Amino acid sequence: MPTVPSIIIYKGASPMNYLKIYIQLIRNAQSRKLLPKNIHTEKHHIFPKSIFGTNDKILELTLREHYIAHLLLWKIYEKRYKKGLSKKGNYYKMLYSITMMSNIHKTKIKINSHLFEQIRKNAINARIGKKGSIYGKIWINKNNGKERMIIKKEELETYLELGWEKGKIDNGIWINDDNVHKKIKKEELEKYLNEGWKKGRIKPSKEAREKLSKFRKNVISINKDKEYKFIKKEDLEKYLNEGWKRGGMSISKEHKEKLINANKGKKLSKETREKISKINLGKNNPNYGKIWINKDKEYKKIKKEELEKYLELGWEKGMSKEIREKMSKATLGKKRHTYGKFWINKDKQNKSIKKEELEKYLNEGWKKGICQKK
Repeated sequence: MPTVPSIIIYKGASPMNYLKIYIQLIRNAQSRKLLPKNIHTEKHHIFPKSIFGTNDKILELTLREHYIAHLLLWKIYEKRYKKGLSKKGNYYKMLYSITMMSNIHKTKIKINSHLFEQIRKNAINARIGKKGSIYGKIWINKNNGKERMIIKKEELETYLELGWEKGKIDNGIWINDDNVHKKIKKEELEKYLNEGWKKGRIKPSKEAREKLSKFRKNVISINKDKEYKFIKKEDLEKYLNEGWKRGGMSISKEHKEKLINANKGKKLSKETREKISKINLGKNNPNYGKIWINKDKEYKKIKKEELEKYLELGWEKGMSKEIREKMSKATLGKKRHTYGKFWINKDKQNKSIKKEELEKYLNEGWKKGICQKK
């Protein structure tokens, strides 16, 4: 086994030159010959990435050496920056790093370099060969990476026939040069950073946001066959006749919540409700000809004609009991959109009203309950 400087750190100990010991550890690792195959190693940034950014100063350390290296870095930055304010953040970064390496599932187990090495070895051995959880499995994706999952290799051909693609799509990373922003692959990041680009997107100015809000008031989004665009509101019927559907491809949860809050208390006119019902009739409805399936706590909607192939792959029809229970809990009490409301009917017409409005409608000839339309 490679030699590692002996380190004892405890309260009341004489001051140690942690930087000198760290440099000695790094030089020993750089100068030694190749390690035997049975000794596990991990990559270590000599200059911490969280402080110095991406750099190529990387070397292989044994599991115990790697733990000790981060322990030393923590002590180096504690000695230099803990009391000062200028670079106190660097101390917290090193503290977080060694804390993450020392924690075992948030328990209060005291860990040292020997125990860390043993745990890491067991974890590595558990992932090798047939013991590994993803042994003989492969990643697949659908709809440009929006859906992805791991399957058995022998099931790949069947999934490819159902429109899935091989691989796990990485959505990339945003960069900007203060004038333009664009999305690139993660492996290209270092190249662009060296050219003066920065991570992240450019925040739009107030003028740009005002222009965008005016534009959105006069247009509407439509989609067709994985394509979407904005059109004038008066052109909507024309595009619906050509097979387009109203709405964009997808929106985030945060954006959905904003829309819900913005439209709370608003009521649609009769004409608007009739138009919406016509748009969603028959084949125009996004759920038309689809069915729910589930497998291993995962569920999705598929086309009816694809059902047999999915059943052969171990999927089951419908939603599992666990999923249904979760959905019912999520809509209990005030969370449910029908909370505090009553169904009433009149002349084969049904509608939902608030409890306080019930007497008024009963006086107008409405009846309590739902009328079954024949």
